[in-house]
Amino acid sequence: MLSQIVTLIEEAQTSKAPIQQIADKVAGYFVPMILTLSFLTFSGWLIFSQVCLHSRNSCESSGGSSNFSNITINGTSPSSNRDSCSSGDCVNIDTVFQYAISVLVIACPCALGLATPTAVMVGTGIGASRGVLIKGGEPLENSHRVKVVVFDKTGTLTYGEPEVVRVIFLVKEDLFPARLFTAALGLAESRSEHPLGEAIVHFAAEELGKEPVGDIVDFEAEPGMGMACTVRGIEAYNIKRRSRNNRSSLIRSAKFVSSSRRAQRSLTSAQKYKVLVGNRLWMSRNGISIAEEVERDIVYYEEQGQTVVLAAMNGILCGVIVIADQLKPEASGTVAALRQMGIRVCMLTGDNRRTANAIAERVGIYPEDVNAEVLPSHKKSQVEKYQEGKTKVAMVGDGINDSPALAQADVGIAIGTGADVAVEAADVVLVKNNLADVVTAIKLSQRTVRKIRMNFVWAVLYNTVGIPIAAGVFSPLGVSIQPWMAAAAMALSSVTVVCNSLLLRCVCYRKQHIENLDTGMNVASTHTRIEYRGYQNLDSGDGEVVLKRVSTRRGRESKRRVTKSGGWREEDVPLVKSIEEESMENAYGAVTKDIIV
Repeated sequence: MLSQIVTLIEEAQTSKAPIQQIADKVAGYFVPMILTLSFLTFSGWLIFSQVCLHSRNSCESSGGSSNFSNITINGTSPSSNRDSCSSGDCVNIDTVFQYAISVLVIACPCALGLATPTAVMVGTGIGASRGVLIKGGEPLENSHRVKVVVFDKTGTLTYGEPEVVRVIFLVKEDLFPARLFTAALGLAESRSEHPLGEAIVHFAAEELGKEPVGDIVDFEAEPGMGMACTVRGIEAYNIKRRSRNNRSSLIRSAKFVSSSRRAQRSLTSAQKYKVLVGNRLWMSRNGISIAEEVERDIVYYEEQGQTVVLAAMNGILCGVIVIADQLKPEASGTVAALRQMGIRVCMLTGDNRRTANAIAERVGIYPEDVNAEVLPSHKKSQVEKYQEGKTKVAMVGDGINDSPALAQADVGIAIGTGADVAVEAADVVLVKNNLADVVTAIKLSQRTVRKIRMNFVWAVLYNTVGIPIAAGVFSPLGVSIQPWMAAAAMALSSVTVVCNSLLLRCVCYRKQHIENLDTGMNVASTHTRIEYRGYQNLDSGDGEVVLKRVSTRRGRESKRRVTKSGGWREEDVPLVKSIEEESMENAYGAVTKDIIV
């Protein structure tokens, strides 16, 4: 793994950004143009020197005749004409060569050639040191123009570790044991590769004390819908009735039943079970009806941001499985930070609309930017819709089903702990599985592109000013340079570009602290000066951004608020206790992460 990361970084640092193509094209014309300018400089000054000498000789010969010593020319005496003829110094051949050589020496295509690769090398190196692997110059450049960031839900905004938190058993246990239902359910899902299926398998093993054993035939999985199979030969230990005093069980019997006692009794005597597990649409497609009481329970749990899976056996709806996936604590802060940067934040998920909206509300994504019940095959087309009008879109995902969308996006960002296919398809990999690194990647891209542009401006300005001086254009004003000076200036221009790129390392990286899911993102700096940058509170409508500075040396706290009118309101209050940076994480229960601010 380490060798792969090293190889990835090396390839990224040697790859070219699209803006480098402009520099390469200019550099291709630069050398012939400089050779032409040098030749024109030599020819021009040579012609000028010859004209100057010819004019001086003519002037001296016309003003130096002894027979007309007393005649004035244009009101001047011959002696004054001779003085005016000799008053100007003509350029000698040595100076002509000096100007031509200086033009060749001072002209520097190196600054243009180094403008992009040095900044890309430094930028990708900084990203790698902070757990953000950027695969080359193109994604590094494209990231600064991103206007829409699309997040996958499961495994991206959440930890991707779904867990069964409740099972509502819809069948009378004296007719069909809950443990038999659990065993059949866990056995059926053991073939599934979906995270929800894995959560059900883990639940069954915990509930039974052992993984269920049996035979599975006719397994069928429908992406975005559910699965179906037939299970048989479930071992006898699984069907023993569980103790009523088992308080740790997640299975709760419903106050109502979903079918007749006769239908339920048929489950007990069955030798095999046709198991269906999936969403409402999957049940409807297979002829399973859902009672009104069950629908109310489903709506309740979905509004809590939990995923509801239905399970049916032999055509009878037997259970409602409630699955929860914990949100990442930095999710809401990352969304708030992206909004402060003027970036639209959207969410793509295959989950139902109510669950998706509940999660979106907790992280601060607007309901109109939520795309729910999206099949894996349709995620790519959703990204294409966001790209209409040449809008730059970044997609953040982790699963195999996110790979087409990651490849379609202008910048694909994969969670490093996700599927290998997703990591391969992405342009940026977040090694540390922290969403705050999305902000880091975009900020790093913006600063790198800014350095590249500064390098280009310096290279153009240097050649624009330096070449005329070297050519002697300003020599009448007493401004000229020797070839050795031109050589020193040429070397200095390249060194300046490299040093400017290296200044990226001097960017102030501060500690980010995410307090909880309902607050904005806070950013703290060093021991002696802890600085918070608060983003707009999603729950408040005052539209204010709070900047709070705490000096541990002075023991005072100052707050600055940006009002709606654009002015500042500031107040100072004494700080009760000095807080060192190390204690901040404990004080806020926060997740700490390096980002660029």
